[in-house]
Amino acid sequence: MDREELLRRYANRERDFYRIDLTNVDLTGINLSHANFTESNLRNINLLNANLSNANFSNSGWEESNLRGVNLRGANLEGVVMRDIILENADLTDINLSNAELNEVYLMGANLTGANLSNASLYIVSLASANLEQAIFRNTTLDEVSFEPPNPRYIEVRKLLEQYAAGERNFAGIKVNNTALSGVDLSGINLSKAHLMTLNLSNANLSNAHLPGARMLGTNLSGANLSGANLRNADLSGANLRKANLNDADLRDAILSGADLTEADCERTKTENVILVATNLTGVKGFGSGIGAFVCKTIEPGGEFVEGPDWIE
Repeated sequence: MDREELLRRYANRERDFYRIDLTNVDLTGINLSHANFTESNLRNINLLNANLSNANFSNSGWEESNLRGVNLRGANLEGVVMRDIILENADLTDINLSNAELNEVYLMGANLTGANLSNASLYIVSLASANLEQAIFRNTTLDEVSFEPPNPRYIEVRKLLEQYAAGERNFAGIKVNNTALSGVDLSGINLSKAHLMTLNLSNANLSNAHLPGARMLGTNLSGANLSGANLRNADLSGANLRKANLNDADLRDAILSGADLTEADCERTKTENVILVATNLTGVKGFGSGIGAFVCKTIEPGGEFVEGPDWIE
């Protein structure tokens, strides 16, 4: 089912959408309060800022979906299975998540006041800055659940390069600032959630690097090889990506506000839900704004100026 059909049926007062398939549907900002989506399939769906209050999603399956800022107040999600879900700053007041399975779910800043997580299983879940007042965790399994924002691990560039040369690849969460690493070979490195602001990584080899959630504001990546890199949910605001190789890279949910991608190579790049505000895409090869992308005041590859705001559906 696509967005248009769902909206039409909802407008005609239909509320029962039992076992429907909403894979790859962009439902940004939609109002589906009090609807029934029991046992439905919600894979790679965009529900940014949607109103799903008092809806029933019991025993539904969620995977690789963006629910930032969603309103799920009073909703029933009993028995749901969630994998790789972003629920940052969501309103989950009085939600029922009993018997749910949450795997790699990000709930930073979410409001879970009065939420019921009885008998739920949480694995690799971030609850940093979440409001857990009166939340129920009876018989809840917590495995690798974090309640505090991770502190970045400072590392000297010399040590990083020495450890990398010795075969180490896991540098998740490190912090390196104002350092020149131009032309360095860091292919296959794990820099997930690393703090790499204002670094000079021009002409560096970061092919197949793991960079989800990395903070790379103002970083110089001009001419860098980022082919096959995972940059999902990375913040590249103001980054210089001129003539960078982003072929086969994953930019889903990434922030590219103010970034310069002039003449970059973006063949087969994943761009679902990417944020493009005041972004320069002049001469970019192969770039296409994916489903759910937000485009505003951006120069398209052919030189066209998109005033926006515009959501790609």
